[in-house]
Amino acid sequence: FVSNGTLRDLISDEVRDVFSEALKPLWTHAWNLGYESAKSLVTGQPADFTAKHEGEHLQGFIGTEGEHWLSQVARTGLGNNSARSEMIAWTEVGRAVNSAAIQCYRDSGVTHKHLLLSPDACDLCKDVAEDGDIPLDAPFSAGGVIGQVHVRDRCVPAPSGVIAEPPMADLGKNRLAEVAHAASQ
Repeated sequence: FVSNGTLRDLISDEVRDVFSEALKPLWTHAWNLGYESAKSLVTGQPADFTAKHEGEHLQGFIGTEGEHWLSQVARTGLGNNSARSEMIAWTEVGRAVNSAAIQCYRDSGVTHKHLLLSPDACDLCKDVAEDGDIPLDAPFSAGGVIGQVHVRDRCVPAPSGVIAEPPMADLGKNRLAEVAHAASQ
C-alpha cells in the first residue's frame, strides 16, 4: 500500500514524463521559429525557418520555464478534457516563440520593445499595446516580459519602431472561429 500523496506523486511523475516527450520538441521548434521571426523584424531580411538556434538560451528556457510549466501541467493534469491539451499546446508554443524573440532582440542589441497587435486583438492586448515603447527586459503592464498575456495570444513583442503584422497573426484563426461558434450554440 502507498499513501494518497505518494500515489499522486507517482502519477504526476508519469504525466510529467509523457508531457516532457511532447513539449520539448514543440518548444525547440517554436523557439527556432520565434528567433527567426524576430531576426526578420530586426534585420528586415526574410526569415530562414530552417535555421537552428538550439544553444544555451534554448536549454535555459527549457530548464527554467519549461520545467516550471511541465510541473504545473503534471500537477493539474488535463482534467479529461481535449480542449485543455490544445490550450496547453497554444500557450507553450507562444511562450517559446516570444521568449526566443526577446533573446534574439538581446543578441541584436535591441534596447526597447512594444507589443505588436494581431488584427483582431482583444481589449487586454490593446491595453498592453498602449504601454508604448518600454525597456526590453521590463514587464508589460499585464505582466511578463514576453508579452503573452492570455491563452492563444498571437500578439508579439517587437523592437521599438517596428510596425508589422505579427508573424503568427493568422495562425489558428479558423479554429478560434469554430470554437467561438460552438460556444455560442
